Amino acid sequence: MAMRTLLLSTLLLISSESFLAAQEVIPLGDAKKKVELTAEQQEFLNLPEQKREDFYKHFGEATRLFNQKRIFECLDEIHEARKIFDKSSDIFNLLGSCFVEFRDFTQARENFNKADALSPGASSILFNLAEMDFVTKKWTDCLAKLTAVLKLLPVNEIPTRRLIEFKILLCNIALGKIDDAAKQAEKY
Repeated sequence: MAMRTLLLSTLLLISSESFLAAQEVIPLGDAKKKVELTAEQQEFLNLPEQKREDFYKHFGEATRLFNQKRIFECLDEIHEARKIFDKSSDIFNLLGSCFVEFRDFTQARENFNKADALSPGASSILFNLAEMDFVTKKWTDCLAKLTAVLKLLPVNEIPTRRLIEFKILLCNIALGKIDDAAKQAEKY
């Protein structure tokens, strides 16, 4: 359970990069192209600087409290952040993670889906949705999502990649795909 929580926390922090990445300049060959902002990201950037700083303060504190398993206090900070800006995929991803801690997978999935709608294809959110499929034994859906997450992760994310590969192996076993599971197990 501690490893799972650590991974959720790590992936939560990675998801914060999905918001910030849209503001970065990404080199494409010799040219540089600015990634387009979503309407929600632009709305956030249109907030006064103090409000953005307050949002990040509450979000950072919520993340810290979540990592310390102080879930009720984390929820208070999420509430404060949502008063400032209620269209952040990071907030809904963290809120979903809180519901996972309460074992309320229905509410967790609902919040992860909200996060995914705001930042489609973000690896941490997709991983959390895959986890919901895993714990509810929706093996085919879980396998598809985990495979997609694995493709999104950088090759140097070895611990996370190994965990996902292990879960893929478990999905293959649950689906009766023993040959696929055996091939995957041979890698190690």
